[in-house]
This record gives sequence, C-alpha cells and structure tokens, in this order.
Amino acid sequence: MARLENERLKIQGEIDKMASKNDKILAHRRLPYSRGPEHEDAAVQASRTPGFDDVESNGGADMEDAAPGIGSGTPYPRGAVKVKGADRGTQMQDIDQCNRRAKRRAEGDDRPSKGILVPNPHRLMPYPDSRDDRVKFEDNQLRQADEGDIRTIPSCVLFEAVRRVLDGGGAPDRAGIAARIAASKGVLEDVS
Repeated sequence: MARLENERLKIQGEIDKMASKNDKILAHRRLPYSRGPEHEDAAVQASRTPGFDDVESNGGADMEDAAPGIGSGTPYPRGAVKVKGADRGTQMQDIDQCNRRAKRRAEGDDRPSKGILVPNPHRLMPYPDSRDDRVKFEDNQLRQADEGDIRTIPSCVLFEAVRRVLDGGGAPDRAGIAARIAASKGVLEDVS
C-alpha cells in the first residue's frame, strides 16, 4: 500500500508540473495577439520567466499596469510598466502615459522609477512574419521615449524569451536584463 501511495504521489507531482507548464504556455501564446487585461496578464507572467518574480500587478486608470523590481546596482529600484495592445502601431499617447506613470511611481516611492513600455503593435498581423513591424517605431516616438527615459520592450520580444525558456534554452540572466533596462532607452529587441 505504501509503495502504491508513493507512486501516486510521484504521478501527481508530474501532473502538477505539466499543468504549471501548460498555464505558462497558454499565457505565453497570448502575448503576440492580445490586448487589454489579457495582454497585461500575459506580459506580467512573461516577465516572471527571466526571474522578475517581484512584479506588482496594479492596473487601473491612474496606476501602472505592473511594477517590477529592477534591482540593486541600478538607480531604479522599481519600474513602471505600461502594457498596450494595438491593432496598428504604437501611439504617442501610450508613451506619454508610460512617462506619467513612471513619474507618479517615483513620487510615491520617493525614488527614481524606470518607465517601461510593453506595446503589442500590429497584433492582428501574423507572427513571426510581422516581427519587423512590431519592433519598429517612428523617430518622433523614439525621441519622446528617450526624453521620458522610457525603455520599450515589444511583446514579441517577451514572447521569444519565454519560448526559449519553455523550449529548454534556460532562463535569461535577470541581472543582465535589469541592467540593460535601467542603463538605456530605446527599443530592447532581444531579452537573453
């Protein structure tokens, strides 16, 4: 009887492990095509894959969609994330909103906060054929993001990072990613 119970527990552990992986895959598959709360949730789940486990998921009209801990060694203890899915390209108002949220987070924490925009532009276009369109932004958008000290990480980049992990490629270097987010502006086209 004890042997059978041990076998049952082992099988149940394998089932639980597979169910957890299945949940990650489902959240992952939403990244390139979703918008709204579904996209916000998928982006938060994806950010946990490289080790950003301390993500606060907030949402709401006046709050950032998420606030990941960026970490020591950077001037930003926390980021302020704006997640936005769009049928076409990213809009200037999304960059403005990300900037306002980062400022509000900095005032509330009394410490600097890094603005992180996670857009999902051209979400209705077939992926990966649309990757170039999804990571391309207008010059005026890039300038405005630079002025606001905003780092842009397109959803498809998160999608690719999670896919590498799920395919057994190992987790990306969390500290290295945090440093790359904190140290620069512009579009982060690879999270590895």
